[in-house]
Order: sequence, then C-alpha cells, then structure tokens
Amino acid sequence: MLRRLATTAACALALTVTDPALARADTRGFIEVRGDVWSMDDPSRGQHTRVPNRRQGDIRRTFFSHRDHQVIIRTKFAELARKGGFILMATKLQTNTGLVRRVFLTASPFQRTHQWRGLTEVNRPNGTAVDCGATHRIDYTQNVVRIRVPRVCLNDPRSVRASLAVAFYERGGRDVFTDNPLHRRATVHLPPLTAPIRH
Repeated sequence: MLRRLATTAACALALTVTDPALARADTRGFIEVRGDVWSMDDPSRGQHTRVPNRRQGDIRRTFFSHRDHQVIIRTKFAELARKGGFILMATKLQTNTGLVRRVFLTASPFQRTHQWRGLTEVNRPNGTAVDCGATHRIDYTQNVVRIRVPRVCLNDPRSVRASLAVAFYERGGRDVFTDNPLHRRATVHLPPLTAPIRH
C-alpha cells in the first residue's frame, strides 16, 4: 500500500548547496522555492493544481548526507503540523552497485501508540521489508524531519543516489498535497535520483 501511495508523490528544480553543519560528510543539499505544493485533483488523468499559499508540507530545504555509519535525510518544511489524515515521506536510495532500498516514513493520528510520532520502514523493490534499524525524528516545533538509514541497510556502499517526495493526505485521503525538493513541477512519481553522494 505504501508503495502505491509513494508513486503519487511530486517534484520541483532546486539549487544545490552545502550545509556547513553537515561538512563532516559528503552531502547534497537542495533549497526549495516557496509555494510549490501541488494538489492532486485526478492523479489517474495527470490533473494537478498548484497551491501557492499552502505552507503545510511545503519543503524549504533537504540535505542528503552520507556519513561513516549511516545515510541521513534531513528535510525542513515551511510548516509541519499534526493535522490532516496522514503524512507520507518516500525516499529511494540506490547504491553504486545498483542496490535499491525504498524508505517510507508515515505519521498519522491513527497509529495507536505511535500517533504522529511516525513509523519508518525500509523495503526492497519487491516490497519486502528490510529490518536494519532505520530510525527517524520528527520535530513539529522546528518543522524538521530526520531519517537515518544505517549503511548496513545498503551493504556499506561507496556512494548512494537519492530521491524524495512527500504527500499529505486530508479528508480521508480525498485531498492529497505533494512536494519534493528536486524540481518545481507536479509529480506523479518520485523525482529523478541525485548525483552520487560519496562516502
């Protein structure tokens, strides 16, 4: 189910930067333009509408950092609040050997003891789970999400390429809003992968 939801997430072209706070690792950073969230009016027909005044789920910047023991994905939003149906962040990581892992973070009011704290799952391309200790932290005060994927999940690669998109589902999933840090167009699929991020 998560894989199907992830394919509905969307994109926008950004400026590559370096974050001094992440200078200890090879990092690719993307600064996003304001107001490029899109609503998915009819995904099956490719109908999308830009929602320039929406702040919830509007990505401001994302950093992919390849460190000694983990890959870190840090995303800053204009607003990140505990509201709506649920939040989905979908990340694709591909190593220099061609290994692919899909990382999903979901947060919602329906996750029992995990309400709005979120759940992280790492999957193979066929959808089977990989139990390798991936974690996350959602800071609703600072509007920041950090996902940490141990390098053992990726067989300790020399480099990785990454892609990310987010979707916010409201009114029981009838309203879907998407964004991503890599380009400014509406997205049906995850955006293209970044250039290699070396260890």
